[in-house]
Amino acid sequence: MARWEPRPALLAISRTAGQHPNRTIAFGPDGLLYISIGSTCNDCEENNPESATLIRMKVDGTGREVVASGLRNTIGFAWQTGTAALYGLDNGVDTFGDDEQPEELNRIQRGKKYGWPYILGDGMKHPLREPKSGTLDDWDKSSVGPVLTYMVHAASMQLLFADRTNLPAEYRGDAFATMHGSWNRKPPSGYEVVRIRFENGQPRSIEPFVSGFLLEGNDGKWGRFARPFGLAVAADGSVLLGDEQNGVLYRIYKAE
Repeated sequence: MARWEPRPALLAISRTAGQHPNRTIAFGPDGLLYISIGSTCNDCEENNPESATLIRMKVDGTGREVVASGLRNTIGFAWQTGTAALYGLDNGVDTFGDDEQPEELNRIQRGKKYGWPYILGDGMKHPLREPKSGTLDDWDKSSVGPVLTYMVHAASMQLLFADRTNLPAEYRGDAFATMHGSWNRKPPSGYEVVRIRFENGQPRSIEPFVSGFLLEGNDGKWGRFARPFGLAVAADGSVLLGDEQNGVLYRIYKAE
């Protein structure tokens, strides 16, 4: 078994990671290691060309390259079952209030850029920022828009395709994602698991799948009793949902 020893450049970007220091890693169908590197900030222009990107490399750290850029913080990404199509959920900025910008589901393709930090959500041009070269219109034309969007500040985390689960056949071809939940929105958004419906291999809609973790009090204030984070498929085909607030796992399965 090969031992992976990351090169110093990867360690360096981790030390200067800023607001989004976490790294999501996964091996792709091509056998390469993919690593999501979030932006260093909430809303800024980056100096490091690997910030706000998805990179990949061989298991020994060689052959490192940027796969796609303009991805503010794509924590959850996964390959569609039976294809080489890569999808990722990107977290939006917190600058523009309760109604902007929506979270993005992107079809991530090699060599493409996905808007950030100048084109946000479903085509919103940044009202306070201009590219250092060219115009916002230029940046918009050269960027790929999301295939779907979802509730503002829902804070997407893990993405999982359903085909290896033992859930009913109607879920085959669909995906699930955890929405960690907003910290700054009224009313709160997220705190749920969503289902991403695919038709003929294409994503069509995003809808709640597991919800009820938010509670509204009689005084109008909101509370919560769980905060979804991780998703995994157990050996028996059930779906495991991690709750980081309480340190517990929920099991989702088909009742006999």
